[in-house]
Order: sequence, then structure tokens, then C-alpha cells
Amino acid sequence: FATLLGAIGMTREAAVVGARICSVEDPRERGVISEKRRSGFLEVTTTSDAIFITQRSKLTEDPTVTDEEAARCMRPRSLGEWVQGGIDGTVRIVVAGPPGGGHQ
Repeated sequence: FATLLGAIGMTREAAVVGARICSVEDPRERGVISEKRRSGFLEVTTTSDAIFITQRSKLTEDPTVTDEEAARCMRPRSLGEWVQGGIDGTVRIVVAGPPGGGHQ
């Protein structure tokens, strides 16, 4: 099932800031597209307060993300909140890259 979704991914039109998504590799990673980056990469803020950067093909739309969850994901954070979150572990930043840890 995940392989099928991974082959399809999100369309360019659907991959907009605020879109509710889940990872095709781990459906427990659900959230909202928070920023579009260069080369087709998207920044995603999850319902578990993690942030990851991934390709559109690794995401699929997720209508089960509630309005409350989406609002929490899109809440702006001050620099102080980011720093404090990194210190106390409430904010995780995960950069998804190719298998093996190499970069393209």
C-alpha cells in the first residue's frame, strides 16, 4: 500500500502551504505543509511537533488531520520558542534524505 502511494505522491497543485498530509513511508507522520523550498522540497510540520523536509512524492493528502491539529501545526513560532524547544526536546527537526545518508 505505501509503495503504491509512494509511486503516486502528491500532485504539484495539491502540494500547497497548509495542505494536510501524511508520509507515505510512515502514515503516523501526519501534519501540514508549512513551507515550499527549492528544487521541489517541502517543509512539513507534524502533529507531533516535528519538522521534516521531504519531496512531494513522499507525501499524500490526509483528510484525517483535524482543524485543531492543522492549526497547531501552522502556529508561528518565535526564535525564542525554537531555541527553547530544541533545548528541552519539544521541537524535533528531521531532514529526510536519500537512503544511506548521502545527499544529492
